Amino acid sequence: MNKGDILMSTVRPNLKAFSYVDFDTKGFVASTGFAVLTPKNVNGKYLLYALLDDFVGNQLSDAMSKAMYPSVNKSDLENLDIICPSIEEQNEAVIQIERELSFIKSSEEIVSIFTKKIEQKINEVWGE
Repeated sequence: MNKGDILMSTVRPNLKAFSYVDFDTKGFVASTGFAVLTPKNVNGKYLLYALLDDFVGNQLSDAMSKAMYPSVNKSDLENLDIICPSIEEQNEAVIQIERELSFIKSSEEIVSIFTKKIEQKINEVWGE
């Protein structure tokens, strides 16, 4: 496993337990039940977001349903149909997705702050 790889759970992939490795992994290994995907000629983060998309998720679910145990194998992963535009378009897509994810995170933080303020005000009014 190396920086820039994608760590993907092959057991119940419909739960989308996938991660982009953005840190030094010296001494790290992945156990069985995980696939380590090393992006080649593709933006790694684009590949991660493609794997998280329902288009690929449905393919993983279909592959998973063919087995007695809810998992996918190397062959299933190699046969995924992933839309892969030019590297420039992939880079732009990643920038846009990460911008939107940042906005969502900020919005969630604002909601949390105001939820706490509302709870405090209710406690003041109702004396709890």
